[in-house]
Amino acid sequence: MPILKQSDLTTVLTLVALVLGLFIVSLVAISLFMNIDLGKVFYHVYESTVGTEFGFLSVLRRTTYLLIVSLGLAVAFSSGVWNIGGEGQILWGAILAAAVALLVALPPLAVLPLALGASFLAGALWGLIAGFLKAKWNVNEIVSTMMLNFVATATMTQIAGGPLRDPVVLIAQTKMIPEELQLPFMVYPLNTAFLFALALVPVAYVLMHKSVLGYKMRIVGGGSSVAAAAGINTGRMVMISMFVSGGICALAGSMLVFGHFFRAQAAMTGLFGFYAIVSTLLGKSKPELMFFTSLLLSFIITGTESLRVLGVPGSFTQLVVGLMFVAAVLREFSSRRIK
Repeated sequence: MPILKQSDLTTVLTLVALVLGLFIVSLVAISLFMNIDLGKVFYHVYESTVGTEFGFLSVLRRTTYLLIVSLGLAVAFSSGVWNIGGEGQILWGAILAAAVALLVALPPLAVLPLALGASFLAGALWGLIAGFLKAKWNVNEIVSTMMLNFVATATMTQIAGGPLRDPVVLIAQTKMIPEELQLPFMVYPLNTAFLFALALVPVAYVLMHKSVLGYKMRIVGGGSSVAAAAGINTGRMVMISMFVSGGICALAGSMLVFGHFFRAQAAMTGLFGFYAIVSTLLGKSKPELMFFTSLLLSFIITGTESLRVLGVPGSFTQLVVGLMFVAAVLREFSSRRIK
């Protein structure tokens, strides 16, 4: 993993203080609003996250998929493109991973890289659609990627509930992939997919900060006038960044198939495509910060979801993450105003 600079360390500490402050205020507010003992609220959050081995491993498990998607979105965001289509790209990655695992009769060592390649390509082409519309006709990528999420969900429902459907169940999900293709657990519930996610961090760092392509992406993200002065084809770079971004996001879908569900199904994304937007913004689209922001957000999501046993509605998690999003956007806006 890339070594953090002093400025990056300051960024991490600042965002930790900001986010945890908002988190604590939210817990106090829900305690007062629902008349729940504040001690019980904090106890359940603690027990479900860092208070037990299972809780901490559950946080790391959620970090796995959130980290992969955050790295994918960081590529697009650094290019000035808002990829809001992580959910759909995750689903396409899962569809192709499950299809290859179920239909290709090759040794496991050959099937796994083939499935990962197919997943990456599927998500990359899905992201490229929005990139092409943006480059060709200046179609707002926020709208196009959001709409493509719905198309991907419908496609998953048709495929998982159709040709690849598990005949034993009535819901739209594929058959279980062969056991020899299922990634092993290090310590349950933490799967070795976690190691794959960690390995992507230096790959994304080199791509974005040590390559000519990454340099051009960041120039385009700085503004069209800057890119034009540097002789960079903005439209081409937008399409490339969305291609790469969608491909990386899709790898989260393949890891969900090989390391978590061991099948593909419509309700499998865990909203990672949306949560990762917050993680990426908090980390200022820097790959070297994505692990820390993903871990922090996973801690908050896991902790708030545990409060359901106290009668707190599940929507409370989305409310807290929404506050984090507002804080991240405001910080981004203020930093640009200062510059």
